[in-house]
Amino acid sequence: MPRQVIIMIGPMCSGKSTFCRAAARAGYLIANDDAIVQAVHGGEYTRYSKTLKPLYKGIELEIIKTGLALGRDVIVDRATNMNLHCRRKYIGMATSLDAQAVGILTVNHGPEEHARRRFAKNNRGLSYEHWLQAAQRHSLEFVTPSLAEGFTEIISLEQAYQRFIPSPEST
Repeated sequence: MPRQVIIMIGPMCSGKSTFCRAAARAGYLIANDDAIVQAVHGGEYTRYSKTLKPLYKGIELEIIKTGLALGRDVIVDRATNMNLHCRRKYIGMATSLDAQAVGILTVNHGPEEHARRRFAKNNRGLSYEHWLQAAQRHSLEFVTPSLAEGFTEIISLEQAYQRFIPSPEST
């Protein structure tokens, strides 16, 4: 079976990273933009710097490229995958590396709910208003994913758990 670049699509606090933690336990490699920022800054996400964005992106792309070269499937976990432009980069990378691009679409409960969840779960020292603005921006950028983008398939988060995460009785 060809390797896969699995692209998480959904707003912040919609279950993407929770799924990715389970997928990592099942052997998938995860390219998570938040984790990369934290790794670069010793666990301090608030040290994020726009001037270092090329570094963060380079690390993310290296995880994907090297993971596929090692024969591993890679999951891309980032909130900006709501927009078409961002997804195109990962689909193009998958295609260029002879991998399939699979989309996993989470449920969107609206910007207010996702901002509330982010603020309550881990606000990273930022205000609810900050998270609401981010959620609203992501919501405005959202384009419903389609196979025409180059995805091999697009599945729901529920389907992803069934397909990619082994049940306890099967392990």
